[in-house]
Amino acid sequence: MNGPDWAFWVAEAEGEVVSTLFVHRIRKIPRPQRLHDSYGYITNVYTKPAYRNRGIGGGLMDHVFSWAKAEDLEHLIVWPRPGSERFYARAGFTSEHPFLEKPLRREGAPPDEL
Repeated sequence: MNGPDWAFWVAEAEGEVVSTLFVHRIRKIPRPQRLHDSYGYITNVYTKPAYRNRGIGGGLMDHVFSWAKAEDLEHLIVWPRPGSERFYARAGFTSEHPFLEKPLRREGAPPDEL
């Protein structure tokens, strides 16, 4: 995880890590419209139970969205564990698949436009 394909965030409270969120950058196969493209796979999302429902996980997710847009990722995906779907839905993830997806830009759109 010590390379360019991983990024992670932690939240601290009272001198301890209380929440984590990791993103693995997945490089896509080159195509004529975009030779270099990638998306992010979100994993290891966890907040200690005593710190849940305080906006900590959502705050980490906001940082991830800003980072992902700055990195020009196409979208973010996550395979949520049962019971966590509402957390991801509040963050804007949707899907008709077993995984959830958060589009970050429209196909062919400039990097700063969704």
